[in-house]
Order: sequence, then structure tokens, then C-alpha cells
Amino acid sequence: MFRECYFEYAGQSSQPYNLMLCYVENSNDAFDSGGKFDLKTDKIPHSHETFLYGKDYSAEPLEFDVELLNLHGSIPQEQMIKIKNWLFGQDGWKTFKCMDDRQNYHLKCIFEPDEDIVDGTGYRGLRCKLRNASPFWYGVERTTTLSQRVLSRLQAQGFDVYPPFLTTHTTTAKYNVFQIDIDNDDIIDTHYYPLITAAVDYGAPSPPPVYACHFATVDVDSLDEAKEVSSGSYGFAVESSSEIAFNTSFINDFTNKRDTLTLSSQYGYVKSATTPNQMIPYYRPSLPYLRLRKGKNFIRIYEPGRYSSLKISYVPIYRMGAF
Repeated sequence: MFRECYFEYAGQSSQPYNLMLCYVENSNDAFDSGGKFDLKTDKIPHSHETFLYGKDYSAEPLEFDVELLNLHGSIPQEQMIKIKNWLFGQDGWKTFKCMDDRQNYHLKCIFEPDEDIVDGTGYRGLRCKLRNASPFWYGVERTTTLSQRVLSRLQAQGFDVYPPFLTTHTTTAKYNVFQIDIDNDDIIDTHYYPLITAAVDYGAPSPPPVYACHFATVDVDSLDEAKEVSSGSYGFAVESSSEIAFNTSFINDFTNKRDTLTLSSQYGYVKSATTPNQMIPYYRPSLPYLRLRKGKNFIRIYEPGRYSSLKISYVPIYRMGAF
């Protein structure tokens, strides 16, 4: 047994059952290192080289066998039933944490039953397989918050550009750019699709008939380049519709004067706190949606003064492997 620790799964601790996780493997050097992937390739006519499209991390999720044991005594049958219902009764990926030096990291996993472990005293535990949603461990969610003061300054210092999601260019709107740095050297350098929580406050006697929201990350090298505007205010020199910009946009005609909107750039939905049962469709973008990368990220924002606060959150991932 290479590990003995309590754990938490689906919001419930194993400690009340005196149940500990023990990773068991016949060979001491046969641990899944995690982070596996399939290469997406194709052949090019009249070429001796293979064309590489990218890596598919979803093809090789992290999985390994574990034993969950009561090291101090037998488990009554009634308690064993509760344990099995807890571990094997989940209907989706649930958060799993080891209550040891890895407790700041978690998996999104599900347990598959294998067999019971018994001795002369009765039930002692379970053997099962842990299947994670990805090849990686997940860290603590990180959030960048823009206060109302910062947003007001972005509005005051903004520049006029025709909104890229309007079909007719009759009026300009204020745009500006802010920067998010992802500078943790330990995380995986991949795409992070953030969750945006936007508190809107129109500050007028009544809300406008149409509310538009637009964010776009641009693959450029500097804040000045991200702000660069082409002549005549007809758009950005680096267009938001280009292949190096990734968008999250929607138009909402039933938002209240004050509301909190949740935009998922991973799953492509918008929710309103005042109308929680009504989903707001994305107006624009084609895939891929707004995304962040390790390093400097430059995000264009439309009419920043319409927000009383703005939060951009993502969950970092780590290549840690099995125990």
C-alpha cells in the first residue's frame, strides 16, 4: 500500500466511515503519470510528412485502481450498503479530494465497482476503479475581478468602434482592452475557457430595449496592439472575426435594469439571475468561444461602463498522474 489517507467525494468525507484510500499496484514503478493524449494527424498528398492538427487530451483520461479500506476493523453490512450507495450511486462526474498533501487539487471522477474486500471478521473495504474526466488534476479556481471604478475608467478612456456584431454601422460604441496574466509555471499550457460573471447596472430610469455584451480575446503581443483601431472607426486593425480572436457575444432584450449574468465560454450558455429559467442564446460567435492561454491575455470589452463589476474565472489544471 503506497498511500493511506482519508478522502472526500461528492461533498462527503470518508472519515465517518473510517474508510481510507490505498493505492495498490503490483509493481512499484507502474504509476499512470497522467496527461496522455492522442495525436490528431492526417496525410498530405505528395508529402513524406504527416500533418499534425493537435492533441486530443480527452482520448486518454486518467484512471487507476484503488482500494478503500477500514484499516482498524470490520464494516457492518448496513454501513457497507451506505458506502456503496455513496460511492457508486453518483450520476455524473463528482469532485474527489485526498485529505493529505494533495488536498488543494481535485479530480472530476466517478467510481466503478470491482469487488468487496473481506477477511475473517467481515467486510473490510472495496476494490474499485477511479475514472477521471480528463488526464489532469484540477486546482483552485482563480478569478480576476474588475471593480466598478476600473470599468468606469475603461469606459472613459475607451475609443469609438462600430460594434462587430451589428449588421448596420450607424452608431459607434465605446470599446477598450484589459489584460489578464496567467503566470503559474506549473499549470498545463492549454486553452482555458473562462466563466464570466457580469453584474450589469444601466444607471438609467429604464433599461434600453436591447442589451449587447461582447468580449473577445486577441492573439497579439501587446496591449497597444490589441487596442489598435483601423481608420474611420470601422473596426479593429485585428478584427474580432479573424482567426486570431475568440469571442463571447450575445444580445438580450429582456434584461432588467440591474442583473447578474453568467456567461460560460466552455459550454456556450448565458444565464440571468432575474430570469433563471430562461436561457439566453449566444448571438455571435462561431466556435471556438472566448478562451485564455498561459501567459498574457488581452481581452476587448464592449461598453465597460455598463457593468458594476466583472469577474473572469478559470480552473487551472495540472499534470500530476496517479498517487
